[in-house]
Amino acid sequence: MLDVAPTILHKLGVRIELGLGRDLFVEKSLFEVFKNFDQKLLSWRQNILKFWEFSTLGKTYTIDVKDKMIHLDKHTYKFPVLMKVKRNYEVAPLFEFYSKISLEEYFKDFSPVQKFIWIDECKKINKLFDFNVTGKYCVAQGTLSSNVEVQSLSKESNSIDTSRFLQIYENNSSLYKKRITNIETVLQCKHPPKGKITVVSSSMPTLVSIPSIIKTSQQTYPVSRGLNLLTMDEEGKLYVRNFDVYRSEEAAKSFIDAIKPLIKAKKFWVVISHDALENRYPGYQKKLYRLGFKLLSALRLRVAYIGFQDKNGKIHEFSDPKTLCRTIPIFILPEE
Repeated sequence: MLDVAPTILHKLGVRIELGLGRDLFVEKSLFEVFKNFDQKLLSWRQNILKFWEFSTLGKTYTIDVKDKMIHLDKHTYKFPVLMKVKRNYEVAPLFEFYSKISLEEYFKDFSPVQKFIWIDECKKINKLFDFNVTGKYCVAQGTLSSNVEVQSLSKESNSIDTSRFLQIYENNSSLYKKRITNIETVLQCKHPPKGKITVVSSSMPTLVSIPSIIKTSQQTYPVSRGLNLLTMDEEGKLYVRNFDVYRSEEAAKSFIDAIKPLIKAKKFWVVISHDALENRYPGYQKKLYRLGFKLLSALRLRVAYIGFQDKNGKIHEFSDPKTLCRTIPIFILPEE
């Protein structure tokens, strides 16, 4: 039984000698090493509790990108990993291997002053903390109520300094609330609930931006440059039409023709921009404004935009220089 925990942890990405237990994937059990194991066990009585100590965070730790391993104190962990750092600097690692819980979801239960270290893909960390750090993998250190430092792991072996991180004592309640709200939005956009649709609009397709996409609980729909119009028929089937208004005046006219009857009939629709827009076509801005697109009519070039009509016929619009995400309820109006 002693070898069960370290052997299972091997499969979960943790390389550790847990007490007297051994990882049977890489070494022999102590029962095989010592024939008089019971006597050995009694002689180790004074030191036995020390075997179950957590890793302790020091001034530095090392991240090996090639093997996706973190070397911290006497232990080695596989990333992606989110580590809670206690007041005595002990580290409690959290993983998402073989789990339906993503690392982002753990943040919902963090206190404002809970120190953490998160090693994962840069795009995930950028999305959660509104950074724009380039690279494949990054490390984030901080608390939800204070400064979060994000560093790209550009080398095969990266030595990470913890001196400033360990001195964090700030507790900004407004910043904490803002980040918790953003985390909840990101999670909802990642896994839209039944009966709702997640829409992501990105102003520029890059390695660090969140890709534009339309997603339900069952299906994902890609989008293209310009404006993308999502509609639904009477049976609940969704359709996406693209209008490259950045490149074509004809596409802008076609968008007006497509959206006008939907607005008049108070139908379900969502408009998502991707990459870039253009509005400097003769009469196009005025037509958009008259239809109720007060925000869209003023937007051009690289910008994120989402607009939709609710079941009462009210048009809601949102824009951002980089990325937007909204979760929108789906509805079908009853036939009159």
